[in-house]
Amino acid sequence: MQTVPPVKNTLKENHFAFKAVNSFLKQFNLISEFNLNNISISPLKGGKSNAPLYKFDVGSSSYVIRFPSPTTNHLNKTLQVFLAKQAGNLGIGPKIHFIDPEQYAVVMEYIPGRIVSPLDFNDVALLINFSKLLRKTHHSRLEFPLALSPFSRFRDFLSKCDPQKIKQLSNFTEIKLLMGKIEEILQLHPVTLTPTHLDLNLSNIIILNEQFSLVDWVNGGISDPYFDLATFVVFAGLNEIQTKKFLFNNFCFVIHSTLQNLMID
Repeated sequence: MQTVPPVKNTLKENHFAFKAVNSFLKQFNLISEFNLNNISISPLKGGKSNAPLYKFDVGSSSYVIRFPSPTTNHLNKTLQVFLAKQAGNLGIGPKIHFIDPEQYAVVMEYIPGRIVSPLDFNDVALLINFSKLLRKTHHSRLEFPLALSPFSRFRDFLSKCDPQKIKQLSNFTEIKLLMGKIEEILQLHPVTLTPTHLDLNLSNIIILNEQFSLVDWVNGGISDPYFDLATFVVFAGLNEIQTKKFLFNNFCFVIHSTLQNLMID
């Protein structure tokens, strides 16, 4: 997560953040130690979900407060808060310190890292480290909700195109047919569903001291782990050699789980 310079306001100027941070400090009996009027807040950039993010400091500790996108419905707000909490519990996302049930806002640890670059994955050690993070995600036994598949999200997008007059690509008809064929093929070869992120564009991956964290858990949940592997390869622009190294470090678990599932069936 990166601070957006140079805008910086007092907490008092942001009514919603003021309320959430006030509740956070009260829960931890810190309200008497820190003057809310002296706490500053800075906007952050990270992720592509349009969810407002801010950094604020309490003493020597830094935190991030995240609000859901204004267009998010009640159910998705609840799911996003739950997903962020589980990711923090698992250690694959920022630790959640406080949840404001009224605003669906979460106060989480601030990771003073940066958004990854495709160049980072020229380093084989970093590529393997990221593979380990995804394996930890896909191995998790923590409770996660069932996610919408990328195909369902694609159909949802299509249903909104005409009413919102969204301009489509010239080859959009071809894309729709291809998506349908891919979905049919994958249904013939089911795999064991696992916890997934499902939006591994590089702006959702933070690196600090050669370790990674996943943020912006908007689309995550129980789904096909191959979606995570494929989307990361595409977004990171991995070449053939990098792709083989990355997939080799993930396939063993996925294939083993799939074989177990087929034996049970």
